[in-house]
Amino acid sequence: MARGKTAVAVSIALLPVWIGLVWGGVLIVRAHHAKPAPWTSQARFTLSHVGSYTAADSTVPVGIHGHAEIALGMGLSGKEKDFDALIGDDPANDTNVSQWELILDGYHGAGSYTVASASDNGGVRVMVRDVKGNTDTWDSDHSKAAGCAIHITVDAPMKDPTIREIQGTISCHALYDANRHTATTALSSHFDVFAAVWCRGPKVEPCRPPQPLPNVPED
Repeated sequence: MARGKTAVAVSIALLPVWIGLVWGGVLIVRAHHAKPAPWTSQARFTLSHVGSYTAADSTVPVGIHGHAEIALGMGLSGKEKDFDALIGDDPANDTNVSQWELILDGYHGAGSYTVASASDNGGVRVMVRDVKGNTDTWDSDHSKAAGCAIHITVDAPMKDPTIREIQGTISCHALYDANRHTATTALSSHFDVFAAVWCRGPKVEPCRPPQPLPNVPED
């Protein structure tokens, strides 16, 4: 479900993080200055009869754990605007325990959208890992009965107008459960995403050329 990616360098102040070490039976606590990831996006979501989860990662600049972009000049007409956001790496391959993805074709900013597997105008997918290390995926693509209502409440430019903050909610029913092979799961989600705006067609608003995801070595 991933598409073109954009990167931008941003400087963030150092924040103190306390780290505890055990040495010879004695707990040693010391301050360590760590640089937080820039433009961290976050999505909280609840799956019916399963649980509640949070996905959080930097999405600008693009990285192997997350990306978000508003793509201009998409579609056959060259005028379509699409929104694509993925937060968190595949939990089967990394220490992250959840992943959240939303795609909206024909994006038009703040407002309401609907997504269904039959409409082919986007999709919703989440993946989680439990305490035993088992992973499961739920999505709208593989369920003929799935439907999602998306409400974008905020779409605002940052100081750099080629980066926009997008906030909203998602409510889905009849998502497909890849492990149980059922299509009965409901999802509710709140999200706050930082997305880069990139141009495929004419530059009709502040945007930048797309850049691909960095190469990720295979295990």
